[in-house]
Amino acid sequence: MQAMPQDDLAPVRRLYERLTEALQRTRRDPFNVPVTVAEIYRELVPYRLVRTEIGFDMNADYEHALLRLLAGEGEWVRIEPPQAAEEIRQELRSANPNSSFYRAYA
Repeated sequence: MQAMPQDDLAPVRRLYERLTEALQRTRRDPFNVPVTVAEIYRELVPYRLVRTEIGFDMNADYEHALLRLLAGEGEWVRIEPPQAAEEIRQELRSANPNSSFYRAYA
């Protein structure tokens, strides 16, 4: 994976920060229990709750940042199985990435 300039990682980092805040608010043991991809985008940091705070102009911006987070950019989260992260990275590298590709791992 090619290193990204820090500014380019800003939306991914902010999404991760909101995710960790949501986990701390809603879970007894927030970082030792796995979370599903569906829980992330439906309950913990859904677009409607974070769009203004993070500065997403469109749902596609949110979905792209979520894809990048799940792909392992910034090394903040890990998706299982490892080949899922590789599939997401491949999708991100494609000429016209499907920004809702993460739903396949819900």
